[in-house]
Amino acid sequence: MNVLPSVTAVLAVSLGLAAQNPPPPASSRAAVKHEVREFIRAAGESGQAEVAFAGIAKQRSQQAVVRDLAARLEREQKATNQELVTLAKARRVDIPEMTAADRVAQRTLEGLSGAAFDRELIVMMVRGHDASLALFSAAVKSTDAGVRALAEKTLPALRAHIEAIERARKAIGGTDPPK
Repeated sequence: MNVLPSVTAVLAVSLGLAAQNPPPPASSRAAVKHEVREFIRAAGESGQAEVAFAGIAKQRSQQAVVRDLAARLEREQKATNQELVTLAKARRVDIPEMTAADRVAQRTLEGLSGAAFDRELIVMMVRGHDASLALFSAAVKSTDAGVRALAEKTLPALRAHIEAIERARKAIGGTDPPK
């Protein structure tokens, strides 16, 4: 029995299927990697900022509702950050430190006290969570299964955080934050 015609037929069929379903172009693969890298970086930066701001709030706020909110946000964000670290390691992406803008915001918070501290913290939390909601909402459409799963898991918590921040804002008599 001559195996060569059978092998040739299998190769021809395989090549025909490959031609019908070619792999994505290198630029498409690079775009996916870029999308994943940018999501991980942005989520990591904002997650670190949230933990830092919450830590300051637990120490500086004179309002129990704000301290309780800060403790919740810190605890839940640390868990999300750990999942993000696992994803980042699997994708070989480094999570950067907080952004320069977040470091400035941190110094601003450290310079405030009393009601001014609480109001500024709430404004920062609203802005940060609105940005995170947009980031994670876009990530549910990711072609990367890990990014998509993390986004789908995190979105309900982000929405709950926004509601809790709004309740805290009302409890301290804060005004609507600027959008």
